Amino acid sequence: MKKKTNEELQALVNKATAGDKKALETLVASVQDIVFNLSLRMLGTFADAEDATQDILLKMITHLSSFRGDSSFTTWVFSIAANHLKNYKKHMFARYPLSFEYYGDDIENGKIQDVPDLTQNVEKDVLAEELKMSCTNVMLQCLDMESRCIFILGTMFKIDSRIAGDILEMTPEAFRQRLSRIRRKMADFLGQYCGEYGGGRCKCKDRVNYAIQSHRINPLQLDYTAATEISIRGPCVWRAEAVKVLILAGGLGTRISEESHLKPKPMITIGDQPILWHIMKYYSSFGFHDFVICCGYKGHVIKEYFADYYLYRSDVTFDFSAENRMTVHQNVAEPWRVTLVDTGLNTQTGGRVGRVRTYIGDEPFMLTYGDGVSDVDLNALLEQHRISGKTVTLTGIQPGGRFGVLDLEGQTVTGFREKAKEDGGWINGGFMVMEPEVFGYLSADESCILERTPLEALAREGKLGIYKHNGFWQCMDTQRDKIWLEDRWNKGNAPWRVW
Repeated sequence: MKKKTNEELQALVNKATAGDKKALETLVASVQDIVFNLSLRMLGTFADAEDATQDILLKMITHLSSFRGDSSFTTWVFSIAANHLKNYKKHMFARYPLSFEYYGDDIENGKIQDVPDLTQNVEKDVLAEELKMSCTNVMLQCLDMESRCIFILGTMFKIDSRIAGDILEMTPEAFRQRLSRIRRKMADFLGQYCGEYGGGRCKCKDRVNYAIQSHRINPLQLDYTAATEISIRGPCVWRAEAVKVLILAGGLGTRISEESHLKPKPMITIGDQPILWHIMKYYSSFGFHDFVICCGYKGHVIKEYFADYYLYRSDVTFDFSAENRMTVHQNVAEPWRVTLVDTGLNTQTGGRVGRVRTYIGDEPFMLTYGDGVSDVDLNALLEQHRISGKTVTLTGIQPGGRFGVLDLEGQTVTGFREKAKEDGGWINGGFMVMEPEVFGYLSADESCILERTPLEALAREGKLGIYKHNGFWQCMDTQRDKIWLEDRWNKGNAPWRVW
């Protein structure tokens, strides 16, 4: 079914409350999938989720006249569903509650080697995928009901903290703090026990027969892998285009002075467009269209570029006989929103981030440097960050020479040594995701260097994560780098060109 806008849903509510049966059926159909998704994750089994979904939809129908449009209709339904599910006692895991301690003991001591082959000729890869999905639901059942609801809304449904706070009747700040702690708890468990995600011994393929024997999965009824994928993105939930991308573009670029004496380094071209454009096009290909550019050295060049960008990328007619009227015939510009902020000529990276806090708001955001391109999977990066509970997740890469290194334990950064002598380790490649809590480690002072005190402190506290990227990554530090990147572009062999 095509997604309904808030205005369309409001119109349907008005018709339904006036007795229009078809409008009521359309309303129910528009929300039943997200209600079932929430119920399944909260309760853990398909049968219990189906029963709870019917209860919630009935409650929605009987209370429909109380909807006043103060929030989106979907948010209102989420509130009804969340309150119902938090107090729901008729599901299996209410009778047989789980805990992380019990689940961890089962992983460590379950006699998986003593179980015969129970796969019944079903491919083991398919059963392993079924078990992986089941495992996520089991982990959710180890949380108390409210924590479970917070994690599901914030991590799986990706709902904005302000809206989630309204649904759960708490402040956005309290929701973010609770979500961060719960994510950390989930990530710690995965890191300790899961061999797919962390350093544990548990591998889905190895536990398939044990899971069948203990009725965790059924090879003749693959509920998870056989289920039709349900979209849970309604009008109130997280969207990629709502996440801001901050790009550091204010440095002097002294190592590429052949061109940087005329323009800032992010404006040095690859092909016929600046590297800044290439970076933005890459983010935009993943649906991230809202950019905050930290300008500094020759920032006016960046501002002039974007001031003229729309005009240069469109077909126009100038009619001087009709009051100098300009008509745009065909706009081929980007779907971008670009905020350009002067963060100072000599300001260091941390100070630049600190100075744009007003434009970032109180939601997670992405950050990268204005002189590097890559083919990093931004969706996977963002998803790992959400699950990990870290304050900052950076992309780690392994190039040769001249970069700082990261000390790692699993997917946690325990030490950050910027610009150290190359020792073959992972280095900071930019392409970061940050929680708003990072501003507590930054200042707007021009001497604040992001890669020094702030990231070093986060590493010591276990709040700095890494997304390991083994694909393409290249910065443009020198004229040689520019020539190499331009050669890749001109030959049609640019891995970052995915648009």
